[in-house]
Amino acid sequence: MTNIWLIGQLQSELPVNVLPTTDKVMDMWNKARIPTTYHTHVVEKVKSVVDDYNLIKKTKNRQSEAQRAREKEFEEKEHMLFDIAHQHAMQLIRIQEDIEFLEDQRGSRRMQMSGIDKDLTKKEERTEQRKCKKEERKEREQERMTESTSLHLSSSDDSDSEQQDTEDNYEIEIPVYYKKQISEVEDSLSSSASKKTRTVQNMLSSPDVASALDRINLSDRKFTVLAAAIAQASGQDIGDTSLSRSTVHRKRQQHRSTIDSSIRQQFQDRDRNPLLVHWDGKIMNDDPHSRTDRLAVVVTGCNVEKILGIVKIASSTGQAQANATFQLLKLWDVSEDIIGMCFDTTAANTGTSSGACVLLEKLLHRNLLHFACRHHVHELIIGEVFTVLFGPSRGPNIG
Repeated sequence: MTNIWLIGQLQSELPVNVLPTTDKVMDMWNKARIPTTYHTHVVEKVKSVVDDYNLIKKTKNRQSEAQRAREKEFEEKEHMLFDIAHQHAMQLIRIQEDIEFLEDQRGSRRMQMSGIDKDLTKKEERTEQRKCKKEERKEREQERMTESTSLHLSSSDDSDSEQQDTEDNYEIEIPVYYKKQISEVEDSLSSSASKKTRTVQNMLSSPDVASALDRINLSDRKFTVLAAAIAQASGQDIGDTSLSRSTVHRKRQQHRSTIDSSIRQQFQDRDRNPLLVHWDGKIMNDDPHSRTDRLAVVVTGCNVEKILGIVKIASSTGQAQANATFQLLKLWDVSEDIIGMCFDTTAANTGTSSGACVLLEKLLHRNLLHFACRHHVHELIIGEVFTVLFGPSRGPNIG
């Protein structure tokens, strides 16, 4: 009645001459002088064995070959070593006999522990005694240093009280050279303190920092936390600094405006060469729940290639694309330099009445050269050849 299925009878106590294969084995492994893993890992390993046993026990009434194979495998594991040795036990063990014993217990398990190693025990006792004596010497030295310090302080207090009256009656004149040295030290200390107190201000006032934040797409809130940590690490008191998400946002907006103005000014100061305007639209995710049309506008010329903007448009019609392109040309002051257009051959661009090409020419009040995209033009030619050879297609997937 007390027999446990697939395991057998319980033992009242653990064996003492071989390494056990069940729980509560840490002391036994320590007696064998074999480093063990952490206790939590031992518990996890025991739990995994119990889980395997419960899983097999659920289907113990089955008579299939797979069930019998699982039971046989578990019975074989039961008589193997419950290995809780440290991951680097072979490198940590210094005695060759202990290494051989661990290797044997992982294999045939023929070796047994006969008794206590008296020589090793004596060595460990001597080592422990040396450690205790060393600790006692440290404590005595610490007490002696404390006593000498207290005596020195008391004697210095007496001497200070004796000299106090005489020092009150004399004024010591510091030489000019030493006065200069003292002032230089004070100035250096004050300058270093001022540098520490301006760490956050320097970061917020730097256009390079703002540009780097935009490149790595770091939010205002995250930069606020980062700036506070950097300031504290450099010795600045955050309590005396105006640092908030709104401040960071306002500074970054100012830097973006300044950088935008400088880039536009540099572009307008170039040699006024003839330019081509390119545009193309794409539907993109504005946020996880909505999509929007965006239009990219670029101008190219001799040694010139500039993105004017990637703007949102209400729709992908020719009117919306022409208006957005014209507004960007006026913003960058290059509308007078445009002599041609590069576009794909969709109806929204090439329509005779409402296409973006015709409408943009009307907005600019002049005719422009048409450079239709070669990729789209060749698609039409190749498509016609394919239709002549194989017939019209019936869907997007062509065999």
